[in-house]
Amino acid sequence: MPMPPVRLNSSPLERQSVGAVARLFLTRLLLHRVTPVEIVQMPLILSPQDTASPPASLQGFDVVTVPGLDNSGPLHWHTAWERHLPAHGIACIRLEQDSWSDPDYAAWSHRVGRTVAQATRPVLLAAHSLGSVLVARWAAENPRATCNVAGALLVAPADTEKYSGPDMARVADFRPLPRGGLPFPAIVVASDNDPWLAFARGRMLAQCWGAEFLPAGSYGHLGSDAALGEWPTGLCLLDRLARAHTRKARS
Repeated sequence: MPMPPVRLNSSPLERQSVGAVARLFLTRLLLHRVTPVEIVQMPLILSPQDTASPPASLQGFDVVTVPGLDNSGPLHWHTAWERHLPAHGIACIRLEQDSWSDPDYAAWSHRVGRTVAQATRPVLLAAHSLGSVLVARWAAENPRATCNVAGALLVAPADTEKYSGPDMARVADFRPLPRGGLPFPAIVVASDNDPWLAFARGRMLAQCWGAEFLPAGSYGHLGSDAALGEWPTGLCLLDRLARAHTRKARS
């Protein structure tokens, strides 16, 4: 049964409902699992009365944002997280590339590997668009280099195989898309009106990668134009990955 659309952002007028939105999204996440993995109940960190603080579970991790083509601008949730998380004592840095406008897969992939290798704590990768494809392909080609990756949030992966828009030639170096399972836990988030990714293709990629799948409603490419702000729901998903890693490390 189709799920009703849910707002991803949290404007000042909507902050009282952030907890309810996050709970509904996490319920949808469990209902849209694409691999037969165990369902684990997760305590909700972002409650209506505590929207100013990010999940405490992120302490002890290095959050690395991974932008896509042309970088993430000032209104992107990447930028908001890079400002918001360090203000609460949580490490969050951007994976920088030498050329954002002319992406070269080999160069971009090398930068991912170097950034992960230099991290002194478990890494949570928060990727968007072409950055999501970059993370998935790098991991598939370098599984031994991913031992320090605790998990990845892969938002709106750019479908470099099917996309036929004006930037098609600029992302050609990121074909083909990987089809094998990822060596770390991941959550794929997809919108139903994304010009870069058909919804069915997003679900297919999640299944191929062994990732959880979150239908995001109608928010386009889930970037700057979606006006997600600090995106509390995204932080809940990052919290989910962090908690899963912590439980596994303690077991």
